[in-house]
Amino acid sequence: MKTLLAAILTSFALIAALSITLDARATAGSEIKVETSHGPVIGTVIDDLAIFKGIPYGAANSGQGRFAPPKDPEPWTEPLQALDFDPSCWQATSDANPFSLPTGSKLSEDCLSLNVWAPKSASKDGDLPVYVFIHGGGFGLGSSAQSFYDGAALAKEGLVVVTINYRLGALGFLAVKHNPNSIGSIGNWGILDQIKALEWVRDNVKAFGGDPQKVTIGGESAGSMSVGALIVSPLAKNLFKGAIMESGSVLSLQSFPVGYGQIDSSTGQGSLLLAALRLKDDPEGLAALREFDPATLSVLTFFNPDWTALSPFSLAPVQDGKVIPEDPQAAMASGALSPVKLLIGFNADEATLFTLNLKDAATARTMIASYLGPSVQERLWALYKPASDKEEISLARQALAMGLFSAGAKRAADLHSRHADVYMYRFSYVAKVGRDNSLGAFHASELPFVFGHVKESGLTSEAERRLSDDMRLRWVSFIKTGDPNQGSKPPTALSWPVYDPAKPLVLRFDSTLSVGLPPELEDLDVAAQLLYGDLPPTQ
Repeated sequence: MKTLLAAILTSFALIAALSITLDARATAGSEIKVETSHGPVIGTVIDDLAIFKGIPYGAANSGQGRFAPPKDPEPWTEPLQALDFDPSCWQATSDANPFSLPTGSKLSEDCLSLNVWAPKSASKDGDLPVYVFIHGGGFGLGSSAQSFYDGAALAKEGLVVVTINYRLGALGFLAVKHNPNSIGSIGNWGILDQIKALEWVRDNVKAFGGDPQKVTIGGESAGSMSVGALIVSPLAKNLFKGAIMESGSVLSLQSFPVGYGQIDSSTGQGSLLLAALRLKDDPEGLAALREFDPATLSVLTFFNPDWTALSPFSLAPVQDGKVIPEDPQAAMASGALSPVKLLIGFNADEATLFTLNLKDAATARTMIASYLGPSVQERLWALYKPASDKEEISLARQALAMGLFSAGAKRAADLHSRHADVYMYRFSYVAKVGRDNSLGAFHASELPFVFGHVKESGLTSEAERRLSDDMRLRWVSFIKTGDPNQGSKPPTALSWPVYDPAKPLVLRFDSTLSVGLPPELEDLDVAAQLLYGDLPPTQ
């Protein structure tokens, strides 16, 4: 596995970019000053972009701030030098895991900060569309400072781009029974952080040239699932007018037998974690947990190192009655959501990076039973009847991809399209690393194309540059107009149809673009029925 990961890391900067260099001083440029609601900030002008890094939008979360809603940062009067990324939120780090920050990265509970890229010439009247991006990482890893999320290429298309940090792992999503607080939530601290960041954007983005009425939120993986949670959260209503979801939906959280998203299961996980630390699930235990070393809590709460099984302490957003008031699928069916226009999709081979250790049929069955539940595993095997180790491993990869990402995206598109226009995509381009290591169009492999980092990622062919332009400009058009067919003209003049559940055409991004049904359509519907039940009727 280490040899394969090394090959990925060295041959494709998509994954290498997921390792981070924090505190890298911005390239020399002239300074620019902007007044925010908390105090003045100093950024740097580079290539006609005003860039600000590490602007606090929330206070430190240690002590009583831990397991509590975020608070405003203390205001400042002297200009804040927003030239370096702030420390990332606490998480496990590793030099071997391609999704981890490298060992030695700066981490802190004082991490609620954001970064802004804006055209230097932006009008102070604030008329530019705004894109707020939420990083992925399974709700336990990741940072807005990862070089892969650099917003410069998107900002050069006439956007204000904002990337944010939010609390992770137990510090971001621990739900315990005895945690009274003013907002009434017993979890979802990371989602509340995201809402706090959106409120900062509403109150401040005008000073950077952005229009607070033209905000689109987006994310990938856990960031995409977060976008889905924000869509069904009344606390986020009116903070955005569009949404982009890459590889994940809030429904994905309901795929797991550990009961992600369910309050009883989540508080049960919280009680287990407290017990593992020899604490009780009571006010005294929570008070003690607030004094615990954050590194210990971060290491405890993430996936099994070889991905073949879920850790019992892997945590995620929860239906708490306040931030996420009701079952997300029911909310989406009934219209209890923000009816914003939606761009959503998935990659053709989402699970290959998570199944590098699958070597035999027994491990394949165990993995799917762990992630999706024994009954789902048994029904899938009975339905598809794999006849060899190779077929069982292939089915496990397909099942994991659908359970974590694609089936939830398809069901979310079916439901959301009842309330607003939806545009769905399937990304299937396989770069050299995907061919060399049999990874295909793996999880996150679309990101350099969307963010315009193909050259930096070692994607240097004309076809790859063209594909990046096709994706990036359609994302930009959607952010600007709510329609990926309006605005900037991509190289390939192909209309992207509005999604229709009766004929679910998607835009297929590959070495060439095409419109058609996803080839795994029947499988997606089978998986969605197993994982989420029948499609709720129109109400």
